[in-house]
Amino acid sequence: MQFTDPTYGIFLLIVFVAYWLGHASRTWRGTVLVVASYIFYSFPTPQFLPLIFFSSSLDYFIGRKMAGIDVQWKRRALLLCSICTNMGLLAFFKYANFAGATYADIFAWWTGEARPDIPWSIAMVPGISFYTFQTMSYIISLYRRDLEPCNRYHEYLAYVSFFPHLVAGPIIRAKTFLPQMLATPVLTSEMGSRGLWLILCGLFKKLVIADYLGANIVDQAFDKDSFYSSFETLIGVYAYAFQIYCDFSGYTDIAIGSALLLGLTIPENFNSPYKSADIREFWRRWHISLSTWFRDYLYIPLGGNRCGMLRMYFNMWIVMFLCGLWHGAEWRYVIWGVLHGTGMTLVTIYYQLTGREKVESTIGRVVGGILTFHFVCACWIFFRAENLEVVAAMFAKMAQLHMGTAMLNPNVVLILLLAAALHFAPNSSAEWFERRFAEMPNYAQAACFIALFGIIAATTSGKAMPFVYYEF
Repeated sequence: MQFTDPTYGIFLLIVFVAYWLGHASRTWRGTVLVVASYIFYSFPTPQFLPLIFFSSSLDYFIGRKMAGIDVQWKRRALLLCSICTNMGLLAFFKYANFAGATYADIFAWWTGEARPDIPWSIAMVPGISFYTFQTMSYIISLYRRDLEPCNRYHEYLAYVSFFPHLVAGPIIRAKTFLPQMLATPVLTSEMGSRGLWLILCGLFKKLVIADYLGANIVDQAFDKDSFYSSFETLIGVYAYAFQIYCDFSGYTDIAIGSALLLGLTIPENFNSPYKSADIREFWRRWHISLSTWFRDYLYIPLGGNRCGMLRMYFNMWIVMFLCGLWHGAEWRYVIWGVLHGTGMTLVTIYYQLTGREKVESTIGRVVGGILTFHFVCACWIFFRAENLEVVAAMFAKMAQLHMGTAMLNPNVVLILLLAAALHFAPNSSAEWFERRFAEMPNYAQAACFIALFGIIAATTSGKAMPFVYYEF
């Protein structure tokens, strides 16, 4: 089920009514969330429901067992059992096809024979990358004794499968979500208004900006047979940068807003990432729940910055390498991650040589912001292109410096400028609009939704595109 489907609006309304009818009962709340989340996940892929149920159940019972054990090697054995099982499932469903294709390519290159067919084709499990990292963070926190185990089975199932964030994040930590299950929820007028506002913003970002840019320039610019000029291809790359931001942050806005309507809070995942003055700052603003997960559960355990400069650079590089691999089982994602890791390493070396910790001057932030944005856009080409052949073709086309604009739709330019203006506007502007929306009477808020749907109908055609991060 997609957030942009009208069915989701009906589903959310039913869940809202059922949840608040018995919200005073902790058992009722947890049961409603589990049932709703499993129904949400079952459309249109019910065959994968047993997998998320198995992963959740495994970690719940391992966590309960670990809580009663003080012998360190036994605790470590349970931790390894959980990690190996979850990572094994993730590797099988996400990387088996990639491993087979890589083997076939190496075999053909080494022997000079025809590339053999891969004898299997494993279907991708929606959301497996997200809920696997979520369950792992729970078990690791229990192992470190940073968290008390969840003592109610259905509440843990609800934590892992909570439908607003299930398919594309944010990755929620158990220590921030499970305590909310203990207290009787309260839906204040401020929470309700903010929830509706975020859903409104998310739909606008997704349907009016992201889908329009995707359908009217991005898909054509990234087509290997594109006739776009150098300039038009560059605009297509810029458009993808804002498409993926509006698409993913729009999903997050709808997820946070939906959770707020149930009296629950989930973490922010974006903070105007293209305002960043360097690539390290970009990763503090982009996909925050994932970057902090890698920091806390991989970078720091590897030694972080505590084991010398060379080890720190290696840790940065390996984290971003794995971040790229997490995003997809293709070499272009690996290259994307390696480029970001290399960029972070070079920026860190620059700061160490200059004795600085960050860019502080206005001019420095502007120059750094322009360089960072274009570096990120260049990396996005690897992320979006269907294969490395398309990547090479796009860079070659932009290098021709042909400035033709014959195929550039003026409406695309307007939408792109709108996306940039909304993104680079001061945060206080968005907060002002949110406050004004919250002060509106209910009928005026309803009118805003009707107006949004009118704008969507006027600016979109056909069925909404799937969210970009659904495939991860």
